[in-house]
Amino acid sequence: FSFAHEFSTQWHAFKNDAADVNSLEIQLPDGTFPHNVTVDMESIGADRVSVFKIGTDGSFTDAKDQFDISLPSTDDDPPRLGLTFTGDADEKAEFENLVVIVSYDGQLAGV
Repeated sequence: FSFAHEFSTQWHAFKNDAADVNSLEIQLPDGTFPHNVTVDMESIGADRVSVFKIGTDGSFTDAKDQFDISLPSTDDDPPRLGLTFTGDADEKAEFENLVVIVSYDGQLAGV
């Protein structure tokens, strides 16, 4: 997911309300997972979520240690993913975009 592009409203609030908004919670949109795959939501653990910062200088760096991650549960329909920034406002100002990659286990339909 590219937050600046796919979740622009949440991203704008995160970037521009530096002191007040430190959380990004997204509803995973239709098409996040292939329609022919039954996703095992319990397979999505913190170790299967990667978070990368695209800096204002164009750099692409691992930023997972700057976020607390809340994962989708089997009760969420549609699934939600939450990220809470644990750094300070100066660090947040360096973010141009945030890219999140989620890996999961699933079963192909009809297999």
